[in-house]
Amino acid sequence: AYTEPVRQKHTESSNKAVYHSINVSYPNMEKIHTDPDIYAIPDFLSSEECNRIIEKSRKNIQPCLVKNEETGAVEPDPSRTSTNANIPRREVPIVTQKILKLTNCKEEQIEILQVLRYGEGQEFKPHTDGF
Repeated sequence: AYTEPVRQKHTESSNKAVYHSINVSYPNMEKIHTDPDIYAIPDFLSSEECNRIIEKSRKNIQPCLVKNEETGAVEPDPSRTSTNANIPRREVPIVTQKILKLTNCKEEQIEILQVLRYGEGQEFKPHTDGF
């Protein structure tokens, strides 16, 4: 798995910017690039964990939705032709714990696990998806 440090800008009352960083001492983490920082974690997920995610996503896969900028409606759109599945954290607890340990976050700070599937010819064009 490749990732950059999470740099979510938080502002304290003093208006000083504070950034949330990943756990750079995570087991087997390798820094492979600087500026921007890019890390690799070989075998971050086991084959069994990957298979569980695939199994869970197959049950819930559906067309991706986007927010219509004009109407505000959440609907299918030709700009995003892939499919996706949301997997509740409780259904993949070991994966969730690994993500929390890597990101130094509390469970309520991370989003639901989302799997995207792109078949041949499917694409993801710029869109607004803030529901």
